Amino acid sequence: MKASIGQAVQLKTGGPDMIIHSATLGLANYYNCQWFINGELYSESFPIFALIPLEGEFVEDNFLESKEFDNHH
Repeated sequence: MKASIGQAVQLKTGGPDMIIHSATLGLANYYNCQWFINGELYSESFPIFALIPLEGEFVEDNFLESKEFDNHH
């Protein structure tokens, strides 16, 4: 699965709403998330399996490839 930059997420265990800022370089399916608590910005990297999207869904890795394939046949 893949998340989108700017997607709102939360840890499966709860916690603050976070925004996916970027993919973590060198770690597959880890995302850098940012959030505010009392006006202070926090940032941490989390594996996608620890996150839930607050709106929409995560995209399957081969979602776009399979759609492109289907459109050409």
